[in-house]
Amino acid sequence: MKRRDFLLTVAAAGISIVGVSAITLRTNALIVYAGSVNIPPLEEIISEYSGDVKAVYGGSGNILSQAIISKKGDIYIPGSSEFMDLAIEKGAVYEKSVRKLAYIIPVIVVRKDNPKNIKHLGDLVKDDIRLAIANPKSVAIGLYAVEMFEYNGLDVKKNIVATTKSFSDLLTLLKTGVVDAIIGWNVAEVFSPDLKVIYPHPEEIPRVACVEIGIMRFAEDVEKAGDFLEFVYERRYIYEKYGFITSEKKLRKLAPNAKVGGNNWKNS
Repeated sequence: MKRRDFLLTVAAAGISIVGVSAITLRTNALIVYAGSVNIPPLEEIISEYSGDVKAVYGGSGNILSQAIISKKGDIYIPGSSEFMDLAIEKGAVYEKSVRKLAYIIPVIVVRKDNPKNIKHLGDLVKDDIRLAIANPKSVAIGLYAVEMFEYNGLDVKKNIVATTKSFSDLLTLLKTGVVDAIIGWNVAEVFSPDLKVIYPHPEEIPRVACVEIGIMRFAEDVEKAGDFLEFVYERRYIYEKYGFITSEKKLRKLAPNAKVGGNNWKNS
């Protein structure tokens, strides 16, 4: 199936659930737009920061659009590097400010009791499986889910009952029993102890995501934004505490042949 056709199919078949946090602009606080996968480590880092920070979480594409439309925002931390590339292309982020924070891997996520006994990527094509993915046009993990299915020649469109606007919304669908499985990030268990991560076989993972941080061109005080960026960068170990991978050596043990970042595994 062509990539465009797949995107249109899943977008039409599923329901959408709002996942972007609202925020009143403008305050004296630094405004950070971040993909929802960043919530656990970033909230801890913000709690240690002496200044006032307002974080807006959601799908990486959705929050980027929000920042561009409002022309407000100081820091951007998407769930994957292709959205950072898009932000640079659209003139929303200073390219030279971008720093790499961590890596995350697309995986299968089920509830801990796993009633459908899902063990492998191929199980997701079975007739009785209800599957959800995030919107591949605006959420990093949705894009990676589509790529993983295409890469492994799996046609799962008949089983996709929902699409969401953020990674955190995916987890909610799974925890509440609306679906049996999702394609999520390997840090899903950190969000909820009721969830279980199932890694695909290493050769089934075409690409892994690189989480990056950059200063937005809308920043009213670039120096202040830069200080916060460095504060976060120096605390990358907090990301590792929450299941993110900060060492490429460790990453390669889980996904030895996967492309890191970029726009598509086909372009490697």
